[in-house]
Amino acid sequence: MIEVGKVAQLQVASFNDHGAMVAAGKFGELFVPAKECPKGTQAGDWIEVFLFRDQRGDVVASGQIPYAQAGEFACLTVKTVNNIGAFLDNGMAKELLLPFAEQKRPVEPGQNVVVFVTIEQQKGRLVASTRLNKFLIEPEGLRPHQKVKLLIEARTDIGYKAIINDQSFGMVLFDEAEGHQLHIGKKLDGWVKRVRDSGKVDLSLTKLGFARSKDISEMIMDLIEIEGVVELGDKSDPEDIKAEFGCSKKAFKSAVGHLLKAGKIKAEPTRLLKA
Repeated sequence: MIEVGKVAQLQVASFNDHGAMVAAGKFGELFVPAKECPKGTQAGDWIEVFLFRDQRGDVVASGQIPYAQAGEFACLTVKTVNNIGAFLDNGMAKELLLPFAEQKRPVEPGQNVVVFVTIEQQKGRLVASTRLNKFLIEPEGLRPHQKVKLLIEARTDIGYKAIINDQSFGMVLFDEAEGHQLHIGKKLDGWVKRVRDSGKVDLSLTKLGFARSKDISEMIMDLIEIEGVVELGDKSDPEDIKAEFGCSKKAFKSAVGHLLKAGKIKAEPTRLLKA
């Protein structure tokens, strides 16, 4: 379906030195400048374009593909602020408007902000909003241990607020964030730790339960077999553990606990040995 505010694959009806005319269904044929077309474009080719409305309200096509299209969350950088709002870098020559009315709090040039990209009803223009609650829903169908996609939205007093699967909010508490370099706008995988009766979702950045511990345990044992020792232990820096095993210190300690209980290793403050 060809929609305003979305990327579409459209067929080139004709092409000359100035650019291409692409067939855009109910919007007719639209012009795409030659500099925005793939090299070697010819009539009959299919090219990726982005559709949006210009200041007059006309639908236009661009070969520049935005970082985020309508209906998506993204972290974008504020370029300028004037008397109608802020303008964000969305990967196109035409910057994306963040109206004052859609700002949860004032923004400044150079600031990175998480926004939802939408189409305003009055003029049909593409705009951004930091009032994210308007576009999120209550958690539905989430279950413990479920793998999810996360976008870090804010840092709070207790942890990092994240958007789950582009649908709802969750929280990565500071102890769960240990060993991970989190910042506003970072995208990463996570796991649902629990869904509270209040509807709030606690998140983990490592796979939960014994299955994850077993994975790390196997990595520890493999390294001991090869090197004779693992130069990491309970007193080791979380970053060193993250670099070696790709997990948090909490997950590492859980795996070590399983191996100690099974009698497979001996543990010292900064290293592990075969039992």
